[in-house]
Amino acid sequence: MKIYVLDAFHLSGVELAEKQAEVIRWDDPRAKNWHEDADGLMVRGKKIAAEDMARAKKLRVISKQGVGLDNIDLEAAKAHGIVANFPGQSVTSCGQPSHVAWCGSHSAGMRYARSLGLEEFLDIGRVRRIIPRAND
Repeated sequence: MKIYVLDAFHLSGVELAEKQAEVIRWDDPRAKNWHEDADGLMVRGKKIAAEDMARAKKLRVISKQGVGLDNIDLEAAKAHGIVANFPGQSVTSCGQPSHVAWCGSHSAGMRYARSLGLEEFLDIGRVRRIIPRAND
């Protein structure tokens, strides 16, 4: 598996990804050609548009760090069968009625990620430990 980290991340996060896959960092000249062979992306602010996903034939998962989802075309990700994951994003709010729809779609995304063998990359174990506390 080849993961492209397109924005500057804390090195501990990059090192964790390197234990799972080959990682190409944002400061590597190859990063600009991620469309050719990326299985996964890690982004913060980098915009990932429908056109990017259409070109990236091997892309299976996008993991976004930080608040906000406006830089990822979620409809295009869904159309291309790409799991878009946001570790920790609004996890504790899943106990609130206004977030039930989001949590349902997030859970479906996690099930799909598991089916692709991407559970560790998506930080699902941590999410499972947090959700029960949010519902207390």
